[in-house]
Amino acid sequence: MKIFKSLLAICVLFCLTAPLNKAMAANAKEGDEKVKVYYFHNTRRCFTCNTVEKVAKEAVKSGFAKEMGNGIITFQSLNIEEKEGKDMANKLDVSGQALLVVSGDKKVDLTTAGFMNAVNKPEKLKSKIKGVIEEML
Repeated sequence: MKIFKSLLAICVLFCLTAPLNKAMAANAKEGDEKVKVYYFHNTRRCFTCNTVEKVAKEAVKSGFAKEMGNGIITFQSLNIEEKEGKDMANKLDVSGQALLVVSGDKKVDLTTAGFMNAVNKPEKLKSKIKGVIEEML
């Protein structure tokens, strides 16, 4: 009888904690899925620099509005000449203007694509950004 009660207690305990463990695992996974798009710039900016930021922000907002609303995807423009921007640039090993997509330990540098396409081929840049984000989700 004692064995039966012990087994019953174990089953009840397992049944009660299984949903909690599943919820904790789902929350951990959600945290891992966050995708952050960073645009690092200087204080003085040219037309192309401003356009890279504008096109990148449009790509994220138009392609992932729901995910941005849920906080799964963020877009942040940072001035590397200011403390917050400098700190994040150091953390991500950025030394100048840059367009990065980051998720966990993955980092994709889209700086070259940004500066090559933002002005004359913005849809190409938007497509590239969208593809990288989709791969990280």
